[in-house]
Amino acid sequence: MALFRDLKFALVRAVSTAFRPLVSVRDTRRHPDPAGITLRPARTIAWHRGRFTLHGDPPFWTRFKEVRLDAAAVLDLSHVDVVGKGLVVDADGKLLLESAIFQEEYLRRSYQNHLVALRALLPASHHAFALPLINYLDRNYFHWMLEGIGRLAGGVAHDFNGAWSVRTSS
Repeated sequence: MALFRDLKFALVRAVSTAFRPLVSVRDTRRHPDPAGITLRPARTIAWHRGRFTLHGDPPFWTRFKEVRLDAAAVLDLSHVDVVGKGLVVDADGKLLLESAIFQEEYLRRSYQNHLVALRALLPASHHAFALPLINYLDRNYFHWMLEGIGRLAGGVAHDFNGAWSVRTSS
């Protein structure tokens, strides 16, 4: 059984890698969309180590004197496709890097490029409003807390005109 799983993964990885050149990416953090609503502007946070006491080895983040945070924004998109594990493709056919946790490396390691490139051939459902709460790392509690709950809180604040529905994958 393990051999079959390994062969299946090798095939998916090879097919996805072959389709990678066909996937174009849109990074709304580096190139903000003018239609977006900025919730919090970009800012820099300085660590004040006098506010906490460390016990044991210091975590890696204590090496940074400050951290630069990008602006937090909401973008209302229409005519998008959600493919695989939450990858969002806009009406122009560009994959929104935000749906890949803003990392090309994450996109590469998710091995879903073939799904993005061939999405027109896949079965689809249409919804007036959608908020993807899944991603490649959604089985990891930390990523669910960081990504999923943050998106859900933003959705609650937006309210989607009261048109909420929940769809789960099988």
